[in-house]
Amino acid sequence: MTCHSSCSVALRYLVRCGGASTENPPCAEKQPLFVCDIPLLESCFTKPVCFEKMGLTEEKYKASNQIIATYFCFLVTPATRKFMKEWLSLCCDFELLSPAGLGKFDVPTTDFGEAFVAHREDQSIFSLLCKKHGISPHRDISQRGKHPETYKSPFYAYKIPIHPNDKYKPIIFLHKSPRLNLQWFIRYIYHKIKP
Repeated sequence: MTCHSSCSVALRYLVRCGGASTENPPCAEKQPLFVCDIPLLESCFTKPVCFEKMGLTEEKYKASNQIIATYFCFLVTPATRKFMKEWLSLCCDFELLSPAGLGKFDVPTTDFGEAFVAHREDQSIFSLLCKKHGISPHRDISQRGKHPETYKSPFYAYKIPIHPNDKYKPIIFLHKSPRLNLQWFIRYIYHKIKP
């Protein structure tokens, strides 16, 4: 992702954050990463060994919304360099990074907990690392942040993240369709405007 208009919200946050002063330093000094979370719960998309090895076994972490690694923005500082180095180091641990979960035709088991769906590999590690370092997430900057119900499924837990101060329009269009064409967009728009 290039940092043009798509990162404008994050950059404004990182640079200003409501008006810096001596009493209120720029957010970059307090939190130099801009991350977003989604309505999916950590316990459904992170295998238990990650919680254990990263020392985040409390229920508050398992019941929290997962922070996405799809896109994020950061200022290059000693703190962010250290964070990225730690993320890379954790991603080098095969036990933390290796996939786990149900394939399309697998039978559900409770090996990883009743609610577990699939491990999100580097995203699961990124999400827990953000929580370990107290990095507060923001509303997803894609259209899915404005319409979190697009994540709802009968197959896993769902909890809409609360971000009352994040009042920006979507700046990224996120899709999972391998065939993004005019027909797909017409169907997407139709579903948005139908009663």
